[in-house]
Amino acid sequence: MRRIRPRFTVLITLLTALLHMVSPAHRAPWMLGRLRPASVSATPVRAKPVGQVVLSLRQFWLRHGKAWAPAVFRSALSAHPTRTPVPRRLPYPLPALPLAVSSAPPVAATHSSRASVSSLHWLAQLIQAEAGNQPFLVRLCVGDVVLNRMQAAGFPHHLRQVILQPGQFSSVSNGTFAQATPTPQTIRAAQNALSGWNPVRGDLYYYNPALPHNPWMNTLTSCQRVGAMVFCP
Repeated sequence: MRRIRPRFTVLITLLTALLHMVSPAHRAPWMLGRLRPASVSATPVRAKPVGQVVLSLRQFWLRHGKAWAPAVFRSALSAHPTRTPVPRRLPYPLPALPLAVSSAPPVAATHSSRASVSSLHWLAQLIQAEAGNQPFLVRLCVGDVVLNRMQAAGFPHHLRQVILQPGQFSSVSNGTFAQATPTPQTIRAAQNALSGWNPVRGDLYYYNPALPHNPWMNTLTSCQRVGAMVFCP
């Protein structure tokens, strides 16, 4: 007698379990024992819900099916394919953004002062007091003037001394500097200035023509206008 393979044995067991789950009213005549009608019970059997049948088949598969299923079939059922994200390229280059406080490069060689936390705080506070209502570029230029003075003759070579030098900044004289709180945009302007961004290289003075200022500033030459403010060497 020919021996039945294990795979067919499991398949027959699976089909038998499925037949027991189906209501007798839905079985084919040969399933009901057409030649032996007395063997069919007169008591109605309630059919199991489809969800319970599927759950039973799944439990049967987890217990017996994985032992004889091919390896490829097992891997297809047990593992879900993962998608590898494909990077999308823009048709145009991204514009250069102002440097963040945490990702700015080291201080350029044009400014000898180190971009320490203290220097950043002092410079950002002065920029906020002097030009806190101005655009980002104007704030950056104000910070550059302070750093340019550190390299020029006649001015102190320390950032704090340049800011606190008597009679140089109106916000320090009237007390606005002590009460100023730098905004994130002002902090970025100070960080970029300490990192070497210097649109007004060599300029040591600035003023706003629309506001009261020292008359001698009107005699300065080689000035350039940035926004609402004028920067001069």
